[in-house]
Amino acid sequence: MNTQILKEIRKWNYILGGILVVLVVLNIKLFFDFNSKASATGDTLVKKYPYLASRVLTSFDRDLLVNFIPLRKQLREATKDYQETFALYFEYLPTGISIGINDRTEFYGASLIKVPIAMAFLNFARRANLNIDQTVKISKMEINQDFGNLWKRGEGAEISLREALKLALTESDNTAALILFFRVPEEDYKYIYENLDIEYIEDNNQVIITTKGYASILKALYFSSILHKEDSQYILELLTFSDYIDRIRAPIPKEITVANKSGIFSKDLHQDCGIVYLPRRPYLLCMASLSSEEEAARRIQEVSRMVYQYISHEEI
Repeated sequence: MNTQILKEIRKWNYILGGILVVLVVLNIKLFFDFNSKASATGDTLVKKYPYLASRVLTSFDRDLLVNFIPLRKQLREATKDYQETFALYFEYLPTGISIGINDRTEFYGASLIKVPIAMAFLNFARRANLNIDQTVKISKMEINQDFGNLWKRGEGAEISLREALKLALTESDNTAALILFFRVPEEDYKYIYENLDIEYIEDNNQVIITTKGYASILKALYFSSILHKEDSQYILELLTFSDYIDRIRAPIPKEITVANKSGIFSKDLHQDCGIVYLPRRPYLLCMASLSSEEEAARRIQEVSRMVYQYISHEEI
């Protein structure tokens, strides 16, 4: 082959090789820049919505614990003597693996239903552009002395809708819940229940629900599948300030955040449902006990301790 032609070929090979190196370097830089920005964006969203599922915000490594057979056996053994007087539903949120014991047994929802009321209220407030910091007067039909202390302020007392929402969720105040309830149109309740994976059943003016069914309510908040992210986040944040710390929360280390809602009906039905935000291993636990308050607290604490110890110490 002509020497001049060979020189030209070599020259263009060098040029093309140089161009290829530049493109590779640029691609690598763009890849790291993109991932760095994506990571930064993901971190920002996780910080903004710490009580929502990370996978609805961004994708990052999760601790995919998969072996729950030992825990299932432990829970069945620990609760076998309770028979139909106790129900539980557990779900490992990173994978959806669940354990249920009498989890389809129906109970009165009692104060647990204050969470759907809060959901319907915030859905209405956003839809109607309602300012929840506005004050309203407590009416006679909203006063309820069965639970909470807001009723003591009396008819005609003023309270902001935001404070009523807070009291309904953190102190389970009945008067506060009724203030919200009577101000929400039926269509907003219908929207919430139609989008939850539960059947709406009433008996004796009480909503009937199962532990598995109630778990769907908490998951709808955690995955922000019904409400706006800001509203799901706000409800879960309020639940982290719940006054009820002697049940699911009791055996959990104080540095671990728990968002829970408790319920009591006629002094012989005690419930507690919550999300335990164990880093990289969040889980949901919902329990109901037909027993005295003291016995219910003992049962719920025992199960909560068992679950926490397994999830926090089990190796992958």
